[in-house]
Amino acid sequence: MYNLKSVELFPRLMTDPLSFIHACEECYNRRMEELLPKITPEKRFIALAGPSCSGKTTTAHRLIDFFEQHNRRVLVLSVDDFFKNMDEAPRDEYGKPDLDHIDHVDIHLLRQVLSAVEQRKTAFIPTFNFKRRCREDVLKPIDTAQYDLYIIEGLHALHHTLYSLLNEEHMFGLYVTVAEPYYLDGNPFLNIRKIRFLRRMVRDYFQRNASLPYTNSLWGNVIKGEKRFVYPSMMQANWLLSSSYLSEPMFMRHDAIPLLKKVPPEEEMFPLAQALMEKLNRVPSLDPSLLPADSLLREFIGHL
Repeated sequence: MYNLKSVELFPRLMTDPLSFIHACEECYNRRMEELLPKITPEKRFIALAGPSCSGKTTTAHRLIDFFEQHNRRVLVLSVDDFFKNMDEAPRDEYGKPDLDHIDHVDIHLLRQVLSAVEQRKTAFIPTFNFKRRCREDVLKPIDTAQYDLYIIEGLHALHHTLYSLLNEEHMFGLYVTVAEPYYLDGNPFLNIRKIRFLRRMVRDYFQRNASLPYTNSLWGNVIKGEKRFVYPSMMQANWLLSSSYLSEPMFMRHDAIPLLKKVPPEEEMFPLAQALMEKLNRVPSLDPSLLPADSLLREFIGHL
């Protein structure tokens, strides 16, 4: 079976692209199949965390599909929806919004919602509008008694501030990440952070109205926040799930290269854009329309 050190085999693999795509999807599916029996019936809460653009949202939907097929009623609570408005966001030492800081989460409101969930009462859930970069004015009422499994999904879902709000006996901690770098000719080709940056760059451009320079300007705080808040929380996890796909660079280049070409020379990220294009131009291209409808990579492909 293919692994992430097989990038040098791209030309041969591309002779049968559909078979190759299917094999890559099966790798992720088998990881999910290995995970699912670990989430036993007494677990009422799944805390699903991981660094930025690790595939948390798609993994949550896969969990929903599985458990609903097994007659469990699942509610997903996204920690992102509890973000404070931009003008309330914590700032770094340079005055920039630090959107990945734990203090960007409205812990008081989240505590109220989780308390309602534990008591099986009606909870009032916020919605964060990423294009407007603020929370919607209206809270959505949800009768939590209709559900018996709750997925708490987000960057900080395993952070002790959130994790401590619930009974640990009923919790299952799941940490999702791009776990392996990509290799070409036996050498590291795209490291884990570069892959996640490409995912975020494309996703935020198409789904969150964010330019590439804007995304790049936040990336330093993203990494800083992960080191401070996310990586330590991995110790709370009962299971680590890799979201690495060997086919990813071939799909990602379809959207990423045209966007990177638009970065003007005067932008700070111009050298990075050139370096990423050089790397992506070394691999063949796959049309994203070939991705299966439930592929995790669709979370990060802009135009689908």
